[in-house]
Amino acid sequence: MFVVEPEVDDRAPLLVDGAHQAVSMPDMIIATQSHDARYASSFACDGAATRVNLRDPTKAAVLALAEHLGGALPTHLGADRSRSDRGVIGVEEEWLWSVGSHPLSSTCAFGGGSLTRTQKDVVHRAYALTAVDAAAAAVNAGVKTLRALKTTGAGAGAGGVRARGDDGLKALRSAGRHAMDALRAHARVAEGFQTLAEAMERLDFDAVAAASARAERDARAFRDACEEIAAAMRPGRCTRRRRVDGVGGGAAGVIVLAVVAVVIVHGLRSEKLKPKIN
Repeated sequence: MFVVEPEVDDRAPLLVDGAHQAVSMPDMIIATQSHDARYASSFACDGAATRVNLRDPTKAAVLALAEHLGGALPTHLGADRSRSDRGVIGVEEEWLWSVGSHPLSSTCAFGGGSLTRTQKDVVHRAYALTAVDAAAAAVNAGVKTLRALKTTGAGAGAGGVRARGDDGLKALRSAGRHAMDALRAHARVAEGFQTLAEAMERLDFDAVAAASARAERDARAFRDACEEIAAAMRPGRCTRRRRVDGVGGGAAGVIVLAVVAVVIVHGLRSEKLKPKIN
């Protein structure tokens, strides 16, 4: 989080885009701090302008952080599903919900620097589900990579495997090691999802955050292992040397890798694995 302050002799209000004390960016949060303690904002309540203390950006920074981590929005914003049949979901404003003394209330003048317990619960759940989606996407990407592999000589020209000589045997052995890494990483992902669901049921959000980070890390490890398998079995590496007559270690390696690939592809179906969270 970056907090920007104006020069000492500059009394003009410093706002992001001329309207916000803090905003959430893809990889950071930017907050501003100015001299004016009773700045007249663009909002009004009961006919009077809502004044904001620009010296204290806590409320705006907490709102930006809640949006960054859990997708929380001000309470007066909601989903407009009037055109959902055409695949369009817009945003509608209902200011009757802009009540309370908390960061998500845009008409809250002073104070309101802490989220309510319900809002904290929403942020934690959204953060966990986002992590699960990211982990599932990484696993699905790895499975897609394996499905594109063809372990027959006929498919070597289109990303398949044709092992010849010592180079082919080395490539097959390397791919076999990565296949075992992929299986172990996938098992850790499944276990992590179960741990995350159990922690969520207990409302143990510290354990949820830790399990979410582990699941994402293990899912990336699975995807990377699948990419290593594909890289090891590229035709350019497997056909570098001339053909060796007879059935040797290379041909046996093709059979072994074919079995491993079939087990991974058919055992790890490309689907989103989400814990059941009530």
